[in-house]
Formats: sequence, structure tokens, C-alpha cells
Amino acid sequence: MSNHVIPNILLSVLAGLALTACGSSGGASTGTASFAATDAPVDNVTGVQVTFDAIALQPQDGERIMIEFDEPRVIPNLLDLQGTDSALILDDTEVPAGQYNFVRLFVVPNDPNSFVEEDDGARQNLIIPGQQGNGNNRRFLQLSSGFTVPAGGNVDFTIDFQLRQALTQPLGQNGDYLLRPSLRLINNVEVGTVVGTVDSSLVNDASCTNDLAANAGAGEGNAVYLYTGVDAVVGDVNLDASGDPDHASDDSDGDVDEVNPLTAANVVLNTTSGNYEYTVGFVAEGAYSIAFTCQSLTDEPETDEATVFVQPSNISVVADQTTTQDFVAEP
Repeated sequence: MSNHVIPNILLSVLAGLALTACGSSGGASTGTASFAATDAPVDNVTGVQVTFDAIALQPQDGERIMIEFDEPRVIPNLLDLQGTDSALILDDTEVPAGQYNFVRLFVVPNDPNSFVEEDDGARQNLIIPGQQGNGNNRRFLQLSSGFTVPAGGNVDFTIDFQLRQALTQPLGQNGDYLLRPSLRLINNVEVGTVVGTVDSSLVNDASCTNDLAANAGAGEGNAVYLYTGVDAVVGDVNLDASGDPDHASDDSDGDVDEVNPLTAANVVLNTTSGNYEYTVGFVAEGAYSIAFTCQSLTDEPETDEATVFVQPSNISVVADQTTTQDFVAEP
């Protein structure tokens, strides 16, 4: 998917600051920052449209920078942004150099701005927890990962929305979906990609809860989960109402040591090659555990399921390189 620059971005706070070039005597040094969106996918819905009308950056020292968009930035379907695909939110915008504590994305709620399209074609409102309508209660998604903008340099970040963890439809919301701030900030200078194939026998195992007939025969309910660190005790997505890991207190399978995945990728049928394939994009350099499950359709984010994972493995991701991890049938 190609990225498009947001036109005429208004820097409402920066307009009052006398920012000078890096190294200028007596002036504040600056750098440029870019933010794009990607998604770790979710099952059971066919579309998730999100509309943003502003982004805020909080310096460690200094006034908050509020960047209002002259035209709302619409991402028609987050589900299209899988693997290494992304959509631009903010492009090469000059900001003060230094340490930043968080970034906020301001969401315009409710259909037709932000909505979820279900498998049957029905559209439901998409809101941020606590957000109702377009009144004064303006809500946002906050990503509290700190980052640095170098003086005279550029930073290029991708925000992973991780819909498998972020999207929920709780009772009492009249069918509305909530988008929780289950976000991941990736520095694109330091990321690699993980790819691989999954043997068809694993996708067709008797334990699977997938739907191989969905998505025009490409199927759904098969996923690869990626975890931070080696030898992780791999678990399903299990979060409390605040979006924090909840395996220790909400345990139904007898294993309180399980950890939540960092991100996930759907396994899809390549109709040309006949292989089941996956791509996990924008992975920070480091050591990880990875596992396959054909039970992702029954992985509810707010409960602990006894999800079966196949062939948990340790992998190493190197910046600007592709790591291959295949899941093969047992001999």
C-alpha cells in the first residue's frame, strides 16, 4: 500500500515557537519525525476504519506539541495493513529535538468516521473507552513508549495497532466496538521481518478451530504469535479491562506463567504457490519466541483459553534483514 502525505498539517503549538536550525546560536535544535500505522490482524471482522484528526507529542521537558490535521487522516481498513504494509499518519514534521515520553492519536469516533464491519456486512461504531460522540470529551489512544528525536536528524516510527488485543466488543455497549490502547511503537531504523510457511497438515489438524472456507477459501483462524525473549511460556491473548496482561489472575488452563504475544500475523493460503504463509513486519532487532496456532478464532482477548500452540521456537531478528521460520509436519 502506498503512503500519502497529509496535506497542510497545522502545527498549532509549534507555530508560537521560534525554532531554528540545529546548531544555530541561541536557538532550539530540531529534528523531523514521521509516524505510520500497521496492524497485527484479528479474526471475525472484515473491516476496521479509523479516522484521526490530530496527533500529540509530549517532550520530556517542555510544552506538549499538538498537531491538528486540516483534513482528517482516514485509514479505510486497518486489516489491509498487515506484514510490512503501513499507512502514513504524519510525514517528516519538524519538532524540537530531545526525549519524548509519549504520543497520542486523537480518534474521530462512530460510523461513518470510525467503524467495524462484521462478517455479515453489518457496521458498528468504533469508539475509544470512555468516549461518547463528538462533544468536548475528546479521546485518544496513547502510546507511552519513550523515543528520541535527534538534533538535525530524522526518526521514522510505525505504530502497530495489534487489533487482536486492542479490539473488543463488551456487553452493554449496544454492539459498539472499543479500541483499547494496545499499541506498539517501532523504530523503523532498527527493525527486521519474520517470514515463513506452515505445513498444510498443521492447518488441517483435528484440534483446529479455524474456518478454512472463509475469505474465499483462503481461510481464517490460523496465526503465528511472536513473543519477547527466548523460551517464552507461550500463551493466548489475555488482557484485563485496562489492556494489561492478565494471565496470573485470570487462569483457566492451569498455567499462570504464560505470557501475552508481542504481536501476531495471520497465516494465509498463497493461491499461486499453494503454501500457507505468514509475514511479521516491523520487528525490533532482538531475540524472540514464535509459535503457530490454528485456534486463533477462539482466542478471546479478555479471557484465558487453553489455546494449543505448535512448535514454539526461538528466533533472532536482525535489523534490515529477513528471518525465516517454517512450521513443518512432525515426521
